Amino acid sequence: MLNSFTRLKTYRCGGSGNSKAQYVEIDMFSMTECEKRHQRAKREKLSTPAQKSLNDRKAKRHVSLLAHANFGEGDYIVHPTYHDENLPESFEAAEKAIKNFIRRLKRAAKKKGCCVRYIYVTEQGSRSGRLHHHAIIGKDCGLTREEIEKPWVKAYRKGMDKDDLALGFINVDYVQRGHKGLERAIRYITKSDRNTPGKRMWNSSKGLKQPIVTTDDNKVSRAKFMQLSLFPEDCENVQNFFAKLMPGYELIEATKTYNEITGAWYWTAKMALKKIHLRT
Repeated sequence: MLNSFTRLKTYRCGGSGNSKAQYVEIDMFSMTECEKRHQRAKREKLSTPAQKSLNDRKAKRHVSLLAHANFGEGDYIVHPTYHDENLPESFEAAEKAIKNFIRRLKRAAKKKGCCVRYIYVTEQGSRSGRLHHHAIIGKDCGLTREEIEKPWVKAYRKGMDKDDLALGFINVDYVQRGHKGLERAIRYITKSDRNTPGKRMWNSSKGLKQPIVTTDDNKVSRAKFMQLSLFPEDCENVQNFFAKLMPGYELIEATKTYNEITGAWYWTAKMALKKIHLRT
């Protein structure tokens, strides 16, 4: 039997300098020494699956981690849609419209001495087939909700009635307080229907902070990992395990999957930094 060990891969999002990450995801799985030797020796770096389908699990997770690393409470969650007469005929046409929208936001922000941080998704409805968009935009853009809405509903060409040229409706809201607020926003822009998956393409501004990825092969013993895999995901033993593994963090969700090919379990945990409540 090949010698195996437990690998921990940790993704840290948010925080700066010596401050702790605000959000952490942990992958925990068994690995053999043979597999370790055959891995690429170069330093691991998260790939950027730009313009890839969000039905791809890895691309979808990358968007989630990138959002956790760069956005939070008070940022904008934006949903631009199209009137029937202005509905784009292709993904390329929709991409052109959303890029033009972002470009105009950048010009407006620049006048205020600010920049625009964003992640957006161009999505085709799985049932209706309608193209639309979702975006998270940083509040430090210096723009109000009305100023974000304006480039989408304002006429794009002079000399024509703006109502005729308004692309469609746009809803601008705030990312709600706490981790759950950001998680809801992320799940919305990366949502998918497993039965009738729609097509999605995403893009983001340059210079966003990347999650910090670390690997540890010595923190959890093989025996402890095998014991943990016997427990249900939501039991107290699982809660206690991850609380001890990451002091100062609270477990949001832990999931395990079984690989029938390898005969091994794979754990994923989502954790948020505990908030310190000061007495007044």
